Amino acid sequence: MIKITAKVFQEENKLIKKLKKQHEDILFLFKNLNSFIEGKDISKTNCMLTLLNLKSELIKHLTLEDKKLYPELDKSKDEKTRKTSKKFSNEMKGISQAAVDFFNKYSNLKVEEIEKQKSFKKEIKELKEVVKVRIELEEKVLYPLYEKNPLSTENEKDKIEE
Repeated sequence: MIKITAKVFQEENKLIKKLKKQHEDILFLFKNLNSFIEGKDISKTNCMLTLLNLKSELIKHLTLEDKKLYPELDKSKDEKTRKTSKKFSNEMKGISQAAVDFFNKYSNLKVEEIEKQKSFKKEIKELKEVVKVRIELEEKVLYPLYEKNPLSTENEKDKIEE
């Protein structure tokens, strides 16, 4: 029983570590795009690769949260945890849509076309700020809730112990 519980805790801890690593990667990609926006030394090819990598990393992160984090929090015995999970999940839908709209608008353009659009700089800064604030909230509020609620239901414990 102790080994199984320790193993489950390690698995849960891996999820949070992975999500936090993704946060670091996402913020790094935003920082690279910021270099392009400010006219610093970043090639046009790197700009497009960074934009596509950012899109990919955000999608991977959102998928992982949707498939692993929120479902587990939603099964918590603690009502506050379930409500917080629902609130974060609902808020994320709006943020996700804003990101999708941004990438649909810019990811198929050439760098030269992006450079000409004044809205790109404004929109990437806005998206970065929204994502940055969201990351801070997840790491301060949501992830600690997950870490405090290992194995939320008896049913889950039974499945793991078998």
